[in-house]
Amino acid sequence: MKKFRAFTCSALLLSALLAVTPSVVQARGIVSGRAFDSYRLPNTTVPTHYTLRLDTDIHREIFDYTGNVQIRINVLEATDQIVLHSSRSEITHVQLRNGVGLNVTVKNFELDDDKEFLVVNVGTTLQPNTGTYTLEIDFTNSIARNDQAGFYRSSYDDENGVRRYLGLTQFESVDARTSFPCYDEPGIKTTYDILIVCGIDYHARSNAPLRGIQLLEGGKKLSTFATTPRMQTYLVAWLVSDFKYEREVLTDPQLAIASWSKPSSVHLLSYSVDASKRFMRAMEEYFDQLYSMSKIDNVAIKDEDYAAGAMENWGLVTYKESAISYGPEDGEQRQVGVVTIVGHEFTHQFFGNLLAPKWWSYLWLNEGFARLYQYYLGAIDEVVSFNPHSTGYYRVEYEENMLRELIERINKDHTGFEPATRARLIDDTLNIAQSRGGNYDVVLQLLNYLQRETDYVPWAVAYENLRHMQGMLRKNEAVSQLLERFIEKIASPLLERYGVDHRTGESAAVEELRTIAIDLACSGSQSCKDDAQSAVRSLASKKHYTMEDNALLCHGLQHSNAEQRKALQAQFSQALNDKNLDNPSAKQLLLQSLSCLGEDMTKVQSFAKYLLALSESDRTKALHRLLVELNVPLAEIVQSLQSELSQRRRYVSHHE
Repeated sequence: MKKFRAFTCSALLLSALLAVTPSVVQARGIVSGRAFDSYRLPNTTVPTHYTLRLDTDIHREIFDYTGNVQIRINVLEATDQIVLHSSRSEITHVQLRNGVGLNVTVKNFELDDDKEFLVVNVGTTLQPNTGTYTLEIDFTNSIARNDQAGFYRSSYDDENGVRRYLGLTQFESVDARTSFPCYDEPGIKTTYDILIVCGIDYHARSNAPLRGIQLLEGGKKLSTFATTPRMQTYLVAWLVSDFKYEREVLTDPQLAIASWSKPSSVHLLSYSVDASKRFMRAMEEYFDQLYSMSKIDNVAIKDEDYAAGAMENWGLVTYKESAISYGPEDGEQRQVGVVTIVGHEFTHQFFGNLLAPKWWSYLWLNEGFARLYQYYLGAIDEVVSFNPHSTGYYRVEYEENMLRELIERINKDHTGFEPATRARLIDDTLNIAQSRGGNYDVVLQLLNYLQRETDYVPWAVAYENLRHMQGMLRKNEAVSQLLERFIEKIASPLLERYGVDHRTGESAAVEELRTIAIDLACSGSQSCKDDAQSAVRSLASKKHYTMEDNALLCHGLQHSNAEQRKALQAQFSQALNDKNLDNPSAKQLLLQSLSCLGEDMTKVQSFAKYLLALSESDRTKALHRLLVELNVPLAEIVQSLQSELSQRRRYVSHHE
């Protein structure tokens, strides 16, 4: 632990940013091609604190907002320009004051559209070491945007079918600048005071705890938040909504943990609160470092309006609704999914938020440490001494004779190696072979031991690599068939062990293993296809859908006859259109199942009409599944969609 603390302190010092820090405008110039040498800020000035106020009317379905930002800045080098980022905002007023509050003349300001710079031209040369300046900017903007970035709108339909709107943020990597003027680079960290005006029946949430609420005229209120820790712009976040929440307050030290969602889904968030509580306390104990604020919020956004899987905004973490929801009809596998993603994002509260890289090229450090600590680090066999705990960010390439010896030993008795060691050996060997065109004879000898493997960790690693190999070889029919037969051979024992039927009380690991076995063994196993067909027939009578059904259902659909397919597609389509379907996991399963089609053209054509009816987000996921996972040729999909559109045009023309 002492070594880890020493490393952490050193890394914190290395990543500490050069924090730097600052008339009434009479004219404004706009340039689209200003001759700056770089897309990086010149950093002649840097911020030391932001005070940001936003005035919204989302509760009235008005999507424009006004803002005022006051940025305390220091001057690092003599300059007559202050350069920061701004995009999409309409700048209405700029003022600069010195440390005693006197105005400093501003000649004009310019917008460099190409580099997304706001350039404030000052009437005098600002000198370093002359105190702090305050740059104040008034601006207007809008959340009516469709890129699911910056400060944007989402919505949901309440129990009466009334559309309700909300505003949320997604700033990583460079979209803070699209919502308010700022120094939008990851190496610049400073503190924020955030104030948000919204409707009196709405809530405003931000990174830091709520400090107070002031009632305003016109049915509005002003929410003021405590000062944040020093952080990057991409971690700034806020939410304006009428969401409800599940909440638990921990003591010693005090920490309020809440999960927010639309009112009809709030009952699905209790488990996320419990997972958040446990993971946060475990992280604090492991790192011997208390969380830096007294609250943390999770926010569930409907999948169609949230392109990111989750975002680790400091103190206000956002997720796809399906990623953080868990209901009584969901299995243990869904629980593991919630814990995993909460663990990943909460790890970012330490790695990536508290400790962060200076530029995007080092983003892998953020994600790498988060991925590492979202999983439990079990004991790893010391026989393989290189990177024994998988904590180093490198792969191990063994000398061929040593590798063959390891493979021989693992084939004789794989239990002599810990599961994590077996997984590491598989992952390193396959990835090195793929990147360098290595000896696949050795690779297949290693994978051959999987016939006796029953642990989830090695199988999970092997599964990802095998799926990648299948995709790479799918255009070489002869080699692809050989690979399919090999995969069937090594995965069939796993399928025989766990079967195709979910059993009450099974662990999430067993459920995952069954899914892997079905997906791999059914690729070439007639008996597995027969089992899948039986499952399809029984699934036709189901009223509830769980994620455990998905692998078998997908294979059943791929090999079903026209009558079965038509009935199931109608059933799933009806379920998706049911306004009472409010379980994100069930919806996700149904969407995936509709895309689980075989290779013949008829099945792709039958899916085209359902594809057109999906939301843009769900349509993208379905297309990805057809193209990448199921290897359906793009030409077939395009031809099917064109055929469906032509039929619709003829129908409309005939009935006009």
